Amino acid sequence: MERRPLKSRGTKWAKSFARFLAKRDISPNTISVFSIIFSILACISLYCSHESNIRNYLLVLGAISIQLRLICNLMDGMVAVEYKKGNHLGDIYNDLPDRFSDLFIIFGISLSIRNIPYALDLGYIASIIAILTAYIRVLSASIGASHYFIGPMGKPHRMALLTIVLIFTAIFNLSGTYLFYSLFILIIGGILTCSRRLLNVSKELKGLK
Repeated sequence: MERRPLKSRGTKWAKSFARFLAKRDISPNTISVFSIIFSILACISLYCSHESNIRNYLLVLGAISIQLRLICNLMDGMVAVEYKKGNHLGDIYNDLPDRFSDLFIIFGISLSIRNIPYALDLGYIASIIAILTAYIRVLSASIGASHYFIGPMGKPHRMALLTIVLIFTAIFNLSGTYLFYSLFILIIGGILTCSRRLLNVSKELKGLK
């Protein structure tokens, strides 16, 4: 499977951590499973933050869990490719856990503000669209076109948005309105992302790229 272009892959800390994991024979598939575990932790934290006395701490824990999920996404590919630890199931473990992770994290946001009307509905819609962006990318490759990782709301963009909103909400003790608006941004950005990817796939298949 084609890899998402990431600048962080070339950083010293990423290379050092990938080497650390590879030397201890931690498989890329295991790392991928941990990305789901961190996403579930994010979902639980966000769910429990609703009307909690330690709401802001739980929001920060949710944000940290999101970033740990992304680190797992980075490490599984680096360990698999740079250190030749991948196997025949690698493509499945590389892609499928991300879909579950998107669902747990995005719907977790809506659960944290479930007292706001239509928050859960927006969570459902945003989760479906996030999964659809990945489906279009994989579909493109399956019919002979390229993997398109373009945004404006690809996985790194979604997770960056939610992390920032969670941190700011916690630090400044903001209401859940900002988390509610973030779901709107995910939906609108996701629709644009799907449209851009479909347009690029269509152009490539027509021989225009």
